Amino acid sequence: MKMSLARRDALLDAAAMEFSVRDYPSASINTILANAGFSKGSFYHYFDDKADLAATLLLACYLPLVELLRQTKPPRSAAHFWSELREQNLQMTALIEARPPIYELTVRLGNELVSNPDLTARVMSELTEVSDRISAQWRAGQHLGVVRTDLPIPELLAIQAGIKRELWKARFPAGVIPAHAELKHFVDDFFDLLQRVCRPAGKKP
Repeated sequence: MKMSLARRDALLDAAAMEFSVRDYPSASINTILANAGFSKGSFYHYFDDKADLAATLLLACYLPLVELLRQTKPPRSAAHFWSELREQNLQMTALIEARPPIYELTVRLGNELVSNPDLTARVMSELTEVSDRISAQWRAGQHLGVVRTDLPIPELLAIQAGIKRELWKARFPAGVIPAHAELKHFVDDFFDLLQRVCRPAGKKP
């Protein structure tokens, strides 16, 4: 018999506490179980393993971002395409940053997400709506003439993810929780690099 939702929530709360203060590799399932009052056997009624638990927490953290994307329409003006995308990223950052415990949890698990293919696959398989909406934004950019058309959308998305991942890893090594000013600077630098790579040849940022 599966545990009740209340018991499951207690386990998730304990996991959120552990992942918010420890990086993914050092976070202890045994500590989580002890804090939640669970045996190891009961853990597997709801979660396959540590990655499944982490993915569930990350998806819960991302819900406000998904809702923001649902309300956002693709930019319609070439002059404002990149600035609107940048503003959207700043809004997403602010949504997470505004909730300190969730912010630290998201950053620590996000650090693992960029280097753990298994965790990435589990999270992204549940975010197809997000991928579809971001793809629509890039197609709008191509139609407006501000995004290069010699590369297909999947490659542009891979470039965007790669730039963000490598810049984040270089700027914020594992264990570093960036301050507000550092996050804003990161978004600025990320969009500067993204525009340089993804604008059509001859168009300046």
